[in-house]
Amino acid sequence: MRPCAYLEGYHFKVITDHIALKLLNNIESPSGRIARWALELQQYDFEISYRKGQLNIVADALSRQPLQETSRRVSVEDDEQPREQQGCRLLEEMQGNMKQQPQKFPDYLEEDGKLYRHIPHRAGNEEVASWKMCVPIGQRQRVMTENHDHDSHPA
Repeated sequence: MRPCAYLEGYHFKVITDHIALKLLNNIESPSGRIARWALELQQYDFEISYRKGQLNIVADALSRQPLQETSRRVSVEDDEQPREQQGCRLLEEMQGNMKQQPQKFPDYLEEDGKLYRHIPHRAGNEEVASWKMCVPIGQRQRVMTENHDHDSHPA
């Protein structure tokens, strides 16, 4: 079942604080991603109305609820990673810069020969610290393929 199958055949109203979305149906010659979205949405009978985010209290409360993590975890092999990082000039440069001037790179951390970057994000009203491993160039294609080539990823 498609995610929005329950909307087919019904007229519904989308209330959004994203003003550009209201203009989506008025674009004369959309291209790229916008064209794909416009084509996908043509099958539904709906209208879009704009409401300031401050006034859209229900949606605001829903969007601020913390979500359970649903992302896939792709492992970069521990034995391959340091060797791959050594072959990646960009990561080697960053590690060298960190050793010379660590105060300039507070969002980076080297642990067990691996380089990590701190990427803060919000979950509800609180900021959550998240350290992401810097993926060597030689493994990026595999990581992207493993994350995008499965049923739960939108096309």
